[in-house]
Amino acid sequence: MNKYRFIFLEIVCPLVIAGGIYLVFRPVDTVVYQLTTMLGLSDIVDSIRAFISIDAFPEWFIYSLPGGLWLLAFQNTISLLKQFAGRILIPLILLASLMGIGLEFLQYFNFTDGRFDVVDLSFYIGATLLAMGNVWLVKNKWELYSEGESSSTAL
Repeated sequence: MNKYRFIFLEIVCPLVIAGGIYLVFRPVDTVVYQLTTMLGLSDIVDSIRAFISIDAFPEWFIYSLPGGLWLLAFQNTISLLKQFAGRILIPLILLASLMGIGLEFLQYFNFTDGRFDVVDLSFYIGATLLAMGNVWLVKNKWELYSEGESSSTAL
């Protein structure tokens, strides 16, 4: 398996996209924006913000997609650390999913800040399905992640 390709496409890219959405579309009081301020990069982010009309993007893109991307990257990291094997891999992926879904239900019952959102829930479920699909694809030697191995004819 080409581990570096997997890390880039399935972990780094979702994190960069989610972080970019937080930086450009979310208010300046987010942790991600505060980190850029500490690094002295807030001027660059502010100039990008000036060119983008937030109203042109759907609400789910700004508020729900980043959570799904964070969860997907986390679940893919778990899969990579477990080397896509072991009886405990799928339960660990589901446990990570339960953290995101559980947070939504804690918001529904007002145990934590935020508001329950079915769209957030659907992105968490979608991330979980993608992460489990990644496990299946890697186990079946999908050509994108194969390295010098024969790829699966089923794919």
